[in-house]
Amino acid sequence: MEKFNTKIYDLSDYPISERNGTYGGNSGDKESILINGSHWIIKYPTTTDGMERIGSLFYTASPLSEYIGSQIFSLLSYDVHETRLGYRNGKIVVACKDFCNDDERLIEYRQLRNTYSDDVKKALSHSGSSTGNKHFSDLNEIMVHLKYNPMMKNVVGIKERFWETAVIDTLINNNDRNNGNWGIIKSKSSVRLAPIYDNAGSFSPKVPDSKLENRLKNKQSLADAVNGNVTAYSIDGEHNLFIRDFLKLNIKELHDAIVKLTPIIESKLEDIQAFINGIPEGCEGIGIMSEIRKKEYIAEMMYRYEMLILPQYEECKKMYQESFE
Repeated sequence: MEKFNTKIYDLSDYPISERNGTYGGNSGDKESILINGSHWIIKYPTTTDGMERIGSLFYTASPLSEYIGSQIFSLLSYDVHETRLGYRNGKIVVACKDFCNDDERLIEYRQLRNTYSDDVKKALSHSGSSTGNKHFSDLNEIMVHLKYNPMMKNVVGIKERFWETAVIDTLINNNDRNNGNWGIIKSKSSVRLAPIYDNAGSFSPKVPDSKLENRLKNKQSLADAVNGNVTAYSIDGEHNLFIRDFLKLNIKELHDAIVKLTPIIESKLEDIQAFINGIPEGCEGIGIMSEIRKKEYIAEMMYRYEMLILPQYEECKKMYQESFE
């Protein structure tokens, strides 16, 4: 479908903005540039020994993953940061539009969780939660803050957004929804949800085509890979939850998100596949996304949907029906 063909932007000549050097995060080098007077963040691929060879260097596919993950959220009608795939300094990059106005600032969950509250402290002392680490976020702690944190509890739609984002992250295998990858936007007069951002952990940005090709040839290899997919969350303070176990958690808000989202995902699967297939293999002599990667990303997404999400959707519907009998 032509409407899903991705345009690759030449981002070479846009000037550096005054916000350059002010952005955090862990996903590679960044620049802030101006496009028609608006601030955009350029995210470069991380150079990593042992990763897939593209040109003369080794890169992860994190800019591509950021773009794909963000576009899928958009296809599912979620408020997500605007992204463009392009090239700059001889590399494939993703440009992410800065969603804060001059009088606004992003407050990430890792900052919000430090807000003092007696209710939060009491609830945390009974929950047995840890503070998490760089590899996962503590789910028990997050639930306490969503309920009691004075900076969060009155933000319209924050609970629903958290759980719905978590479910979509299982579809796209985004295991990097860490404490810095979601939050709120605050100005002097208002507080609102930030758009969904930082989706660079989606799919398999660190896996080379050779391994993806093996998964396509071997159904068991694909199944093993997907069943080994983990989330960004922990409930024991020691291990990331596997996607298959996360979806089975007995949490009403999670059940609500699964029941709401599964039919929406079902209705958009063809569009998502057309979008992935519409990404060019390369541009200006720079590799972007091989046919192998396209096919494997779609195959693993469909496996997660059909074998993990859909069965849990049926279980949730059954529980809801039983509760009314």
